[in-house]
Amino acid sequence: MSDLERLIEIVRELPPNEIQQLIDLLEDRRNPGKPVSAEDFQRILDCAPKEDVEEQTAAELREALREGGPSLTLDEMKREIGIA
Repeated sequence: MSDLERLIEIVRELPPNEIQQLIDLLEDRRNPGKPVSAEDFQRILDCAPKEDVEEQTAAELREALREGGPSLTLDEMKREIGIA
């Protein structure tokens, strides 16, 4: 079985809710300098593991989201959090 055939088999076995995640991952790898949209960032946050956050921190985060700010590319975000 070729790599492409194996990939197709894996994709066909994915549950529907994971297909969009895979598409997003592949698109990000194909376009690493592409800025992350607010919708994509929210989807990333929604999929992230939940953790307890102090109310003060949560309020600061909500305020920062309301204020907006400069966008970062995926590569810039990875460098900033130390995974690039």
